[in-house]
Amino acid sequence: MADWPSGYAAGAVVAVVGSVPGSSRGTRIAIGATPNTKTSWTELVASTPIAAQGFYVTLQQDSAAADTHVDVAFGASGAEKTLVGNMLLSESGGDQGVVYFFPVAIAAGTRLAVRAQSSLASPNVDVMLHLASANYLGAPGLARVRTYGADASDSGGTSIDPGGTANTEGAIVEIIANSNTFPIHALTVAIGNQANSTQTGTLNWLFDILIGASGAEKILIEDLQVFATTAGDLASPMVFGPFFVDIPAGTRVSARCQSANIEATDRLKDVILYGMY
Repeated sequence: MADWPSGYAAGAVVAVVGSVPGSSRGTRIAIGATPNTKTSWTELVASTPIAAQGFYVTLQQDSAAADTHVDVAFGASGAEKTLVGNMLLSESGGDQGVVYFFPVAIAAGTRLAVRAQSSLASPNVDVMLHLASANYLGAPGLARVRTYGADASDSGGTSIDPGGTANTEGAIVEIIANSNTFPIHALTVAIGNQANSTQTGTLNWLFDILIGASGAEKILIEDLQVFATTAGDLASPMVFGPFFVDIPAGTRVSARCQSANIEATDRLKDVILYGMY
């Protein structure tokens, strides 16, 4: 039997919502024929069975190369409020999946709903959540999630270009202007594929997340490694974090990357940031 040190989460409960055992999937969201348009809300659970201090979101899509945004909301039908918006799922041509973790609290008895949009017409995306009654080190859950850098026009993120010189850092691109209202205590980074299913060769990237004014940026998170192969095409890993950080309100946040590949299309990737407070 585990002997947890004082302060660690012991005896935590995990509850799943949105699982559909009859199809061995999550709750299916059928995205309509109009690309880059959000669906209506689909109820995931009428009443959450436990009080959660954090939750995992599993997303899977069954389409060709596409970028997808998924929202999770709380509240009564017709009065939903977004809990986390525009979670990125980036496809390269087959069933792909991704898991996010948000150390954010959800009260017991909460109704949860989901909706989605995609750069491709009429795909399906499956969604389920695992609610955790205790967070890392027993810390209480944070309150909210803010999404930065998502692009609703193509269901992707903010494009980051490593430039035309191999293994050399490209231009720094702003993701969060210095007008963010709330401090960030945890940060998740999502890397998108820009719906590219024709990458050539084995590719590697290193991504940096930076803070500070333009021209005076300092590295916050360095060298997040992303890779892809001709066989899979998909940039992987797709999600990093959460990183427990301290970014004051009013701080500018940006990103850059370098790549071993300088082909004009294949080298491009998207970035979305999820800040929690």
